[in-house]
Formats: sequence, C-alpha cells, structure tokens
Amino acid sequence: MKKIIAVFITILLSSTNAQNIPVSLHGQYSLEVDNTYSLPTLKIECKRLAARIAIKAYLMIMNPEMIEVEEDVISCIYDELLNVEVVEQTIENNILLTRVIASTYSNLMNPCLP
Repeated sequence: MKKIIAVFITILLSSTNAQNIPVSLHGQYSLEVDNTYSLPTLKIECKRLAARIAIKAYLMIMNPEMIEVEEDVISCIYDELLNVEVVEQTIENNILLTRVIASTYSNLMNPCLP
C-alpha cells in the first residue's frame, strides 16, 4: 500500500512540475528625456528595461535563494515573453516612466533557469 501511495505522489508531483502555468510579470522603469535620443526610441528602451526588471523581480520573489540573477537568464526569459503591454507611460519633469505587464508560460521559462 505504501508503494502505491509513493508512486501516486511521484506521478502527482511530476505532473504538477510539468504544468504550463501562465505567468504575469509586472515592472517599471524610468529614463530621463533629453535630446540624445528621440522620444519613440526612449519609449521602446524604457519598455524593454521595465520588462527585464519585471523578470528579475519575479525570479527573486519566486526563488529567494537566487541572490543575484545572471543577465543570460534574464535575456533568455525576455526572449520567451509572449506579450509586453505598456499599462502606464507618463512624462513628468523630463522623466519618462513606463509600467508594463509581461506574460509568458512557466514551461517557456523553465529551460532558462539554472
């Protein structure tokens, strides 16, 4: 009986780990608006950096043992994002603030993790 329970638990755990769970990542970033780059270029860069911050924050919350997240891991997960939506973008006192929500699935992120 104990062997049957052990096998059932093993199957249950392995099926739980293999689930394709949606993941929502929230992040923000701000840049100073100056004459170096055009506003559209700054908006794109701010969106990209906000998404990368979201990935890093998610990994540090979900994996507290990850004291520092490597750039390769962040880049890998960034490439697996399905959507990055700008939910807020404001310019105040020459500062561009961008808030994003990025989405992906856990099975797309897992190969990127160490």
